[in-house]
Amino acid sequence: MSDIGGIFTPADILLMILVACSPGALVGAVLGAILRPGRRLIAALLGAVAGFVAAFVGWFVYLEVFK
Repeated sequence: MSDIGGIFTPADILLMILVACSPGALVGAVLGAILRPGRRLIAALLGAVAGFVAAFVGWFVYLEVFK
């Protein structure tokens, strides 16, 4: 059993997730804005969410399967 709950608070874990997935959100926002020039703001927001989710899934798979 892991004792990560004793070392880090939920706020610390959330901050680590946000920092680890922020590059995915940035890339997603840029790609969304570039690919949809008519609606750049909405596309950038949706791209940022998609990039964040993709980065989160990538980190989760890496840490749970490969490490």
